[in-house]
Amino acid sequence: MQPPTPYLRTAPARVAPGTPANTVWIWLVVLAQAAIFAFATVALTQVQSQMLDYLAAFKSGSGALAQQREAALFGNLWYLGNLIFPFVACGFSVLLAYLDRKALQRRGYDRPFQWVWAFLGLLMYACSLVYVIGRTIVIRRRGGRGAAPLVASIMVEAAGMIAVITYTSFWVTQILTTS
Repeated sequence: MQPPTPYLRTAPARVAPGTPANTVWIWLVVLAQAAIFAFATVALTQVQSQMLDYLAAFKSGSGALAQQREAALFGNLWYLGNLIFPFVACGFSVLLAYLDRKALQRRGYDRPFQWVWAFLGLLMYACSLVYVIGRTIVIRRRGGRGAAPLVASIMVEAAGMIAVITYTSFWVTQILTTS
């Protein structure tokens, strides 16, 4: 009996020089990330006055008024949209990642990054950042280019975090000064 031979995996083929690395689908994934932060900014500014009304009623000790303001706040469509929209956008990014992978295969990229990693965006609230990072690493190994979507994604995430921190500090300051 012969000893088993190890499975030899061939190195992935490189694409021809000049093969485009970016698809419209990867840019839509980046746009979905930006849309989440944009929607959150608009939604939070729309419900800010209701939040302050609720907190004022809560501080005043009026339980009935606080419950009424709480129901109004949690029933606000902007508030509900801010809870739901990120999951919808990240779910849409999964579809876009799948389409991106198929487009890369049609362009000749051997074994592009698996689109299933985009599902982590639903858990991490980072909307397919894992897919964009993995895709960039694989595409750069196969063709030597294609880092622009990663740079754009990092810029979107950084700008979003700065906006969230700025808005939160402004909002907390308003709460603490409204006594």
